[in-house]
Parts: sequence; C-alpha cells; structure tokens
Amino acid sequence: MAKPKVKIALKNISKSFGKKTVLDKLSLDIMEGDSLVIMGGSGTGKSVLLKCILGLVKADHGSIKLNGDECFNLRGKSYEKFLTHFSMLFQGSALFDSITVWENVVFGLRQTKQMTNAEAQEIAIETIGSVGLNKEVAFSYPAELSGGMQRRVAIARAIVTKPEIIFFDEPTAGLDPIISNVINEMIVDCSKKLGATSVTITHDINSARKIAKNVAMIHGGKIIWAGPIEQMDKSGNDYVEQFIHGQTKGPIELQIKG
Repeated sequence: MAKPKVKIALKNISKSFGKKTVLDKLSLDIMEGDSLVIMGGSGTGKSVLLKCILGLVKADHGSIKLNGDECFNLRGKSYEKFLTHFSMLFQGSALFDSITVWENVVFGLRQTKQMTNAEAQEIAIETIGSVGLNKEVAFSYPAELSGGMQRRVAIARAIVTKPEIIFFDEPTAGLDPIISNVINEMIVDCSKKLGATSVTITHDINSARKIAKNVAMIHGGKIIWAGPIEQMDKSGNDYVEQFIHGQTKGPIELQIKG
C-alpha cells in the first residue's frame, strides 16, 4: 500500500488580533484523502485556522504548503489558482438570500467556468439531487427552506466544483440531532465519492465520531493532540479527556460570564 502523501503542511502558523494571540506557532500535517476533524472549544481559533489556510485571513507568520509547494502570501493569479483546489461550507450555510437555490449552488462555479443559464441550471439540479433534495427546491429561495435543507444546499455548493479539498466549518451547528446525523452522513458520502481531502471543524463530539478518520485538538493556539479517531478515548491527554466528556473541572479554563 502506498504511503499517504501530505496534502497540506502547516508549520509555525501564528495569528494575533491586537494583543490576543489566536494561533501560536501551530503546526499540522493534513494527509491526502483524510477526513480530519479539528476540535476545540469556542474561540480557540478553529475557524481562523481554516481562513488562514485559504488566505481569507492573513497569518502573521508561518508556512502553508499545498502538495509540497509553498503557498504563504500568494497573490494575483497564483492565489486564484491556489483557491481552485478548495471548497468550503461556511458556518450557518452563508447562502445568498436574494438569488434562488440553484443560482446559489453554481455561484462559485460560474466565476471560473463560462456556461449558459441552462447549462448552469442543469448542473445545479443534478448536484441538488445528489444531496437528497428534489428539483422543485432549486427554484426556491433560501429563506423558504428549513435549516437542514439550507445546509444541504450549502453542501451542494461546496461539492459542485468537484474540489480536491473541502473545509466544513461547524456543519451541524444549530441543527437537531436527527438532521445533524443526516448532514454527517452526507459529508462522509460526498467526500468519499469525490475522493476529496476533508477538514471539518467542530466542538460536536458526536459529529467528530461519525466524520473523522483522524482528529486534532486545538487549545491555546496550538495542536495539543492528534491521532486516529479510534484513539481519542484513550489519548491520555487531560485536555482531550476533559473536552470529550464535557467536564467542568480540568486543565481547560472556563470563562463563564453570568
């Protein structure tokens, strides 16, 4: 069996906002074809990390390599080419309210490929069907859909470009347990069909168990533990133990404001 390749190599990634350090010389290798879950509490820098990789937020220091090529601080056409490797499901779906579902699904695709409205609509309807929604939904507006349906539309938008890498940012946030399980299964299924490398950030342990092949935990701006999902429950790491069991006492300091 061929040894897995490093798809994304992060080394000493640092990011501060004013006096607050969010990422502190964080290093992590994301393997090709992996389904990696990055977990951690709210405000630990999970979303910031993804945005730094994509260049949506500029990291202060560090190295970001894609397929072995340095991509830190890319600009212009080089940056545009870099982005074609990725797709992302944003928190809360982030659909455009003023355009129909099918237009939302192919919005990014039409920025890179020329196609007629009829061609774009056909691709959108096919992709919408692949996430379990019927054709009629394509002509609705996002506000007319339930939260779970909106999340499926967001997944359709994320996979329509057939990306190499998909980022899922809190994909089950705000959804009930049943719909969350549907979304988790859909993420696994879509990633397998595309053969994509997926990175999901979440603080939902149930989602992590269903989605992940490997897990990395972020705390204090660093990756403090990483390993296969099967080893998470016997990690021997006090931070991981406290987090996955939801314990109030432990090394993770709680900041609860009344």
